[in-house]
Amino acid sequence: MLYAQTEDYESAVGDFSNAIELDPKEETYFFNRADSREAQDDYDGAIADYSEAIRLAPRDAENLNSRGLLYALRGEHASAVADFSSALQIDPREEGYFFNRAKSREDEADYDGAIADYSEAIRLAPKDAHNLYARGLLLAQIEKHKEAIEDFSRALQLNPGEIRYFFSRAASIKALTKAGKTVTNNSATNHLAPKGAEDIYATAEITKLTKVMELEGRSISRLNSRGLLFGQIGRHMDAIVDFSSALIMAPNDETSFFNRAVSREAEGDSDGAISDYSNAIRLSPNDPDNFNARGLLLACLGKHSAAIEDFTRAIHQNSTDDAYFYNRAESRRALNDTEGARADYEEAIRLAPDDADNVNALKRFLRQLGATVEACTDPSESCAIDKVKAPAACILLKDQISAKLEAIEQNTKLGEHGLASLQSYVQDLDDSSKDGLLVKLLQVVLTADEPGSISNEMQSTSSNKRNSRKDLRERVSKILAQ
Repeated sequence: MLYAQTEDYESAVGDFSNAIELDPKEETYFFNRADSREAQDDYDGAIADYSEAIRLAPRDAENLNSRGLLYALRGEHASAVADFSSALQIDPREEGYFFNRAKSREDEADYDGAIADYSEAIRLAPKDAHNLYARGLLLAQIEKHKEAIEDFSRALQLNPGEIRYFFSRAASIKALTKAGKTVTNNSATNHLAPKGAEDIYATAEITKLTKVMELEGRSISRLNSRGLLFGQIGRHMDAIVDFSSALIMAPNDETSFFNRAVSREAEGDSDGAISDYSNAIRLSPNDPDNFNARGLLLACLGKHSAAIEDFTRAIHQNSTDDAYFYNRAESRRALNDTEGARADYEEAIRLAPDDADNVNALKRFLRQLGATVEACTDPSESCAIDKVKAPAACILLKDQISAKLEAIEQNTKLGEHGLASLQSYVQDLDDSSKDGLLVKLLQVVLTADEPGSISNEMQSTSSNKRNSRKDLRERVSKILAQ
């Protein structure tokens, strides 16, 4: 029965069969024959033997786990999950069973169940980097890149020499860069993988790749890999050289254009970066991330109209990515497109309700509009309006103000000093007071048809200059657009 150790599985199967004839109630013989049959790709025979071993020893969790692994190998993941679950009922502290079930659940697209199982495997074996890496890969697959980066970083702390972990984390960082959401200096992962350690590792990998290219020649993938490593340690000019060399070898390589664009952007070469993003778009016009990346740069340059066009094209190609709506909302907000920005922030939250960036952006947006306003029906009484509904409320107030301004143009009864007082009051406001400006304008304009209704606060600023009705309308409209 030593044949299995020398990979003579055919002879091993023969010996285990002879043993079974002598003692057909010994489950170990069935288990060992199943293992040898599996090595011969005799999956039906192996499953039959594992099943007999399970019948003879139903409390042996490893029999169930082994059959589950074979089911998974055959792509029969529902059966595999059932076996791993049965094994866990017998031995609920075996992290390997959780890991195996997680893999099958992942292949069945049960991502929540898979993440739960990976998390339990990590809890039971916190020093096993592979568990963290596997969960990180799944998180990256479902575009939860921030969480994925944290898992990859923790895996690197446990096994700093594993290159797969670095490249997987780099891919998630790149995805966040494309989405316009970066890992800040306050990231929880910083203490897990200090930048100095990353630089040392990246430099070592650069040296290795350089030697490989000297011995075996340069290739597009090797140049791009080394370029990304250069970029990781801030040597963007060296990165640009590598990406440019890759483009000489393959002038239509979209990835090289995109990578060079990122490094050019980091070097402050905005024109070069936009040109490279545009070439990436030309070569891969159906990749929404290319449009999004160019849009982010355009937004940074203050070219928000062009940025909105790019974000919109990205959304047309993929309307399920919250980052595209978030980015378009930011540019729409910069252009004072209140309704458009609100709609995009709310859509981003609908797509990713647990993303703090989306929620905080909407809160910031609401504060700028004046999240708490006085009641529309009675300006003398104040009430808090639900923050989620505040944008619509503010737009309603604007509509009412516009209607009153129309009436003021026909007949004003604000009084001799009223309009000048409003002008002075607005000009004297500091930035910290502007959140309540909408409320003050509402009080003034909605009561404008009542003589002497200007608030005492506004009347306290004296002026002898009488403003025209048109001047008031233009001034108020301009303030509301801020």
